[in-house]
Amino acid sequence: MSVIDRSSRPEVRNPVLGLPAAVQALRSLDPQQRAALKVVLMEIRKEALSRERESYRRRKGPMVSYWMAAATYLKHIAHALGKQHA
Repeated sequence: MSVIDRSSRPEVRNPVLGLPAAVQALRSLDPQQRAALKVVLMEIRKEALSRERESYRRRKGPMVSYWMAAATYLKHIAHALGKQHA
């Protein structure tokens, strides 16, 4: 079996970046709004990961998948906000 390299293109690593309207809307926010939104998204992600672990512990497979996907997209959206500048 051979190893297949993943693409290093940003939109492959983060599918939200492949949605131009979403990226434009996120990046049109002023820097303070973007920073605040990023904090909120990452806090919600922490909660989603906690729920994912609890669902796994309780053997609730569909909910594990749901919370894992939610956490992943929250991170992708937060990262699509771009780097925060002081």
